[in-house]
Amino acid sequence: MKTTFKHLETNTDHYKLSAALKSGYDLKSTLVVREHLASNLIHLPDYATVDTHIIVSIVEEDARKMMGDRYSDESVAVALLKTWGVDFSKGNASTKEEDHKHKFLLVDKFFEMEVSALYPEVIAKYKEWFKVTYNEDTDEETPKSEQEFQETWPLELKRLLAPRTANTWERRYDQMPPPYSHWDGRNVWQQYFFVTPKIDPSVTYYTRGGSGSSGQRHDQGLMAHTFCTLDDNSPIPTQVYLYTKHNAFVLQHEYESFHCINRELSGNYQITLDEKTRLPLAGKLLSLDYETLTFSSKDSDLTAY
Repeated sequence: MKTTFKHLETNTDHYKLSAALKSGYDLKSTLVVREHLASNLIHLPDYATVDTHIIVSIVEEDARKMMGDRYSDESVAVALLKTWGVDFSKGNASTKEEDHKHKFLLVDKFFEMEVSALYPEVIAKYKEWFKVTYNEDTDEETPKSEQEFQETWPLELKRLLAPRTANTWERRYDQMPPPYSHWDGRNVWQQYFFVTPKIDPSVTYYTRGGSGSSGQRHDQGLMAHTFCTLDDNSPIPTQVYLYTKHNAFVLQHEYESFHCINRELSGNYQITLDEKTRLPLAGKLLSLDYETLTFSSKDSDLTAY
């Protein structure tokens, strides 16, 4: 039977969630750790993807930065446009949503105009810099002759105004089955928490914890405390997988009861020391050695997380 994965709502606390999941659900957790991709595989399409993107010119990039420094928000742009008699209403029968979209387009056009207006200032800066030749070895600047400058500046100006390309590299995680393939590349580890209704096992609700974002850190704390609360009444199995340097998804260990990494358990998920002392954490915390990517059991030092 194919399982459909859906996101678990985590806008709650572990007291309410553990009460809601106390009966009628099968619970399990999976902890996944990834190795760095082997260096001889990073350019092979079966292991990683490289995409080429067109990006703006050097001049436009600098002009956008200058424009951003001058306008912290849209209020100045809106005020100027109103001064010039620009109408922010889409029409006499328009909705608020239509007016908002109309305003957004007007402000966007204003900022495009401002970027274009800054081109001469940016070009003048580069023109002055181009009048000298910089020696990186000696850290010295030598003025170009007027003839050399006049002969080489037109081509340099075209280079500054030309579109550019940039490459993005991304490791492939699709060798892992769903939902593990939904991976945040900033993470060395991710822990998944699964909730399956007994009345409909074809649907599994899940969320993942990690250190890559505030949302992941919150969910790690919430779900770890929730599963810890429920584990003593009905043990929650936990599997540990390694995503190897060759993109293989390998089972490393299986625990009959709930275990979690001893990181990101509080902070984004708010919990007091008094609340920590009431949780049955003994024997459930795992410490990750970031050099060997191996786990060891950690005593339940409640002040350590």
